[in-house]
Amino acid sequence: MKNLLVLFSVFMLSLVAFPQSSVNLTVKLNPIQSITVNNQQSDVILDYVTKSDYESGVSVLLQDHLTVFSTGWFEIKAKSSNPSLISSGREIALSDITITPFDGSTKPLNNSQYSPVTLSQSNQTLVSSSKGSVDRNFNVSYAAKGDYEYIDMYVSGQPNEFKTIVQYSIVPR
Repeated sequence: MKNLLVLFSVFMLSLVAFPQSSVNLTVKLNPIQSITVNNQQSDVILDYVTKSDYESGVSVLLQDHLTVFSTGWFEIKAKSSNPSLISSGREIALSDITITPFDGSTKPLNNSQYSPVTLSQSNQTLVSSSKGSVDRNFNVSYAAKGDYEYIDMYVSGQPNEFKTIVQYSIVPR
């Protein structure tokens, strides 16, 4: 009898209307992307010092040169801010410079494609990823021509420095 009374009470309570209200819940994911160059590597020098350098070309590999954060798929692009590398009215063509990305020494990124690019004034895609990234590092190699391409470019005095600015950007893919 006692069980029947409890069951009847539960049934009656279920018939009573309880006040209700509702909300629309939205989770909104906004794109966040950043790219930074290692502060200690903001000056990249391709230094021709030996005969072999002029013959074979020079390159430098910078470890963990770039760090990327992206909430979704992304591409890393590079371009020059100038039409050539310039020194005292003389020029080295941008197309003489190759930039090549690699996995960084920490937090390598899977599911991405790496492409060496020839420096240009238009954006060139170095990395294309189908994953987001949390502080992923990328090594970058910079290389310049050999084949005695610059044998006649030196003017007496101090070492001649041909310069441009390489700009990196990250864009959604």
